[in-house]
Amino acid sequence: QIGTGIGPFSQSVTGLSAVTTYYAKAYAINSEGTSYGNQVSFTTTGAAPSITSTPTLTAPYGKAYSYSIVATTESTLETTLSATTLPSWLSFSTDGQNQATQFGEIPVTENIIGVAGDGEGNIYAITFNGTTIYKIEADGTTTTWRSGLISGSVYALHIANGYIYIPRHNNPTVSITRIPLNNPSATEETFANISGGALSLTDKDGWIYASEINNYSIYRINETTKESQLVLSPANGLNVYPFGVTFDPDDNLYIATWSNRSILKYDGTSLTTALSGLPNSVSSIRQDKTGNFYLSMSGGGVRKYTPDFASHEVVSQSATDNIWSLSFTATGALVYAKYFTNQVYRLQTGAILSGTPTKADLGEHPVVIRAENTAGHTEQSFTITVTDET
Repeated sequence: QIGTGIGPFSQSVTGLSAVTTYYAKAYAINSEGTSYGNQVSFTTTGAAPSITSTPTLTAPYGKAYSYSIVATTESTLETTLSATTLPSWLSFSTDGQNQATQFGEIPVTENIIGVAGDGEGNIYAITFNGTTIYKIEADGTTTTWRSGLISGSVYALHIANGYIYIPRHNNPTVSITRIPLNNPSATEETFANISGGALSLTDKDGWIYASEINNYSIYRINETTKESQLVLSPANGLNVYPFGVTFDPDDNLYIATWSNRSILKYDGTSLTTALSGLPNSVSSIRQDKTGNFYLSMSGGGVRKYTPDFASHEVVSQSATDNIWSLSFTATGALVYAKYFTNQVYRLQTGAILSGTPTKADLGEHPVVIRAENTAGHTEQSFTITVTDET
C-alpha cells in the first residue's frame, strides 16, 4: 500500500536486476471492491564495466612485457575484454599464459621459498630463514623491503587486508607474525602461537587459516581479536599431513596433503577426497577467478587443473621443478619460487597482454583495451614506450 484517499500516488522501487523487463499493475480498494489499472512494463538499464588495472607504460627492448587486465562485473552482466589497438609485438589473450616466467633479480646467494603479491602488482619474497623480505615491483625492480626479521623456517608468505603474514614452521611462540604493507619498518607483530608452528596460510571472512603439519591440524585466527580456533584435527577426520590450504567461492576448504599426495575438500562438516594418486608430495593449492586449481609438488612442478580436477597441464618451467608454495596476486598472477634458489616465477592468468619488443620497436606504441557488456562499453587507451636500456 502506497497511500490512501484520492489523487496521484507514486512509489520508488530499488534492488532490481540490470537489463531486466518488469511488469506492474496498479490497484485501488474501497468498500465496494478492488479495481485494477492497465498493466505496464519497463526494462531496467545496466552500467558498462570499467577497467580497474593500470598498465606499465615502459618496456625495455629484449625484455618480456606483460599486463594483466582487470575489469569490473556490473550486476549479473557478463564482461568481455578485447584489444582493439595493439602493436605487432604484443598479443592479447583471455586465457593468460601457459607457462610461468622468471621475474625479478633477487641476489643469487639467497634461498627463497615463500612468495606473495599485493593489489598493486608488487611481489614479496621471503628467505627460507625468515629474516629478509624482498620486493619486486611490476617492472621487475627488486629491492630489500625488510631485513632483521625473526629467524625461523618459513615455507610460505601471505598478504591479506593490508598486512603481510609470515608463518614459521616448528615455532610455538612466534608461529605467525605480521607487518603492515604500508609501513615496512613497523615492529614485527606476533599474531599467533601454535604448538607446532604454522606452515601455510590462507584467509576468509576476517580469519587467517593456518596449517600445522606436526599435529595434523588446521587453525583459524581472527584478524582483529587474534582469537584462535581449531578447525580440523584427527578428532574430526584429518589424519594426514596438511600443507597448503585455500578456499573456493562456496566456502569449501581445500587441503594439499604432503604424505598422502592428495587434495582433500572440507565443506564445514565432512572431509572428502577431491584428488588422489598424485606422483609427489603436494605442497600448495590455489584457485583462480575462473575456477581452475593450481597445485605445486615437491619435485613435481606446478599443475593447472580444471575445476572438476578432470584434466591438467603443467605450467611451471619443468614438470620436475621443486615448488613448495603458491600465491595469487589481486590481479590474477600466480607467483612462486623454486625451492632453495633465488628464482621467483610469475604466471599471469585471465586476460593479459604479453610480448617482447625488439630494438626495431623502439619508440611509442598506442594500445586500446575494451571492456563491454550488454549495457555498453568503456575503453582504456595508453601508450607503451619501448626503451633502450643497454
